[in-house]
Amino acid sequence: MGVVFHGLLISGLLLLMTIFFAGYPVCNPILVYVVYLGLDADLVPGLGLALVAGLLLDGLSGTPVGVFLFTFLWVFCMVRWLGGFLRTTSPLFPLLAVLAGLVLENFFTFLVLAFGSHGQETWFMGIRFLLSQMATALFFCPLLLFFFRRLHLIFVRKKGPGRSDRSHFPSVSLSVRR
Repeated sequence: MGVVFHGLLISGLLLLMTIFFAGYPVCNPILVYVVYLGLDADLVPGLGLALVAGLLLDGLSGTPVGVFLFTFLWVFCMVRWLGGFLRTTSPLFPLLAVLAGLVLENFFTFLVLAFGSHGQETWFMGIRFLLSQMATALFFCPLLLFFFRRLHLIFVRKKGPGRSDRSHFPSVSLSVRR
């Protein structure tokens, strides 16, 4: 059920991004989902889901190839790594992670666009686009994180004896049996 849930959620978010919000400076909901995975998923399944989401969004969007893939992988790894040092239960941590992800995503896009066109208008339009994305992230990030956690409680997470809080994600064992 967990794999089907995550596949449907990624598909729904992809449709939302590519059909309804194409070209609008709205916070990327899949980026918020990757931050959610970094906070709540195990390492290997979460990294795999971030990789799949980045590859799919790179293939369906009109951005330079690899922007979403690298952004999602960096954001997932950043959230996992900082989770060992900082308090991830703070409501500011996911918001700051999404804002950092937006800066990283737009930085990769600016680099590609700056080398393709030598106009300074590209930078001004890009900074305006980034600021409007950050403004929408301040509103949508807490709502989307709440929505993702509620969906998990409804569809996937089953509490019971012997189940950890993260056991709703598919697990991969890397140990070798003899």
